[in-house]
Amino acid sequence: MSNNRKSNSTSSDGREAMTGKHLVVADKGFIFVGDIEWQEHPVLGAFLLITNCSNVRKWEHGGFGGITAGAKTAEATLDECRPQYIPRHAVVSLSPLAEGWLND
Repeated sequence: MSNNRKSNSTSSDGREAMTGKHLVVADKGFIFVGDIEWQEHPVLGAFLLITNCSNVRKWEHGGFGGITAGAKTAEATLDECRPQYIPRHAVVSLSPLAEGWLND
């Protein structure tokens, strides 16, 4: 199972920059899936940009591990949405997803 995370860039403080398709758990229980990229705003600070974004409204099987394994397998309901800008402090969890996560 291959991973869709791109690991060829490094942040200004030397840490590996996380990019690619991820499952993002945000504050207040929101769960999004999409391509992520950390960005910096001169006034507001760091935030996570999620593009090609869907909100995971619900899933029927497998708990959190089930939804990370695949959308169709977990019988997930995904709602397409506009790009999301999430402040760093509101990001609870990031889970990299394998290619084919949608199980089409």
